[in-house]
Amino acid sequence: MNLSRAYKDYRIAAIVTALFYAVGIAGHIYQPALPLMIALTPWVLLIFGALVILQVNPQPQRRALLWIGGTYLFTFVMEALGVATGLIFGGYVYGDSLGIQLFQVPVVIGFNWTIIVLALSGEIFRLVRNPITGGLLAGLGAVLFDWIMEPAAISLDYWHWDQGGIPLQNYLAWFGIAALCSWVYGRLRIQTESRLGILYVLIQLIFFVALRAAAVQFP
Repeated sequence: MNLSRAYKDYRIAAIVTALFYAVGIAGHIYQPALPLMIALTPWVLLIFGALVILQVNPQPQRRALLWIGGTYLFTFVMEALGVATGLIFGGYVYGDSLGIQLFQVPVVIGFNWTIIVLALSGEIFRLVRNPITGGLLAGLGAVLFDWIMEPAAISLDYWHWDQGGIPLQNYLAWFGIAALCSWVYGRLRIQTESRLGILYVLIQLIFFVALRAAAVQFP
């Protein structure tokens, strides 16, 4: 791909993503718009997640597609087992805010897992080559992401913990799952062409920080 064209596409995608999430922050804070914002949540995750995949892998590599599909399936199964048994993340249930569910798990949740790990891995493996080191760093990054996200996600009815508080087990599971998926990414030597993924994760973090600061609550 022509470098100037790639940069232009990245810049447009980045601006659209940032503007859309800025509107999302305002819409979540403005209470009359909150129900609409929540109804749009799964579609926003799906559309912008797909945009990230198309940007970072514009000429699909077979290994990358296998990793994306495998990571989605693995993380969705972990979530389904987690909800059913409480043995992976701790006891929790999903609310209705994330849309259509299968086995009591929103179908979009594995997709968002995949995007987060893809973004972290794409950035980390620009700097390190060892799959174990990269996997561990991605695991830590995923835990930080979840730690920032959890309070806002709970308040928006994404999910709820049985005991009210967020168990340490949840963060350990996030670390292990993300580290394993990122290790596989490193072993497959997947190459990404755009940094939109890590920018998207940072925009999501800003979104959750803003909602926490505004103390937004599910209506």
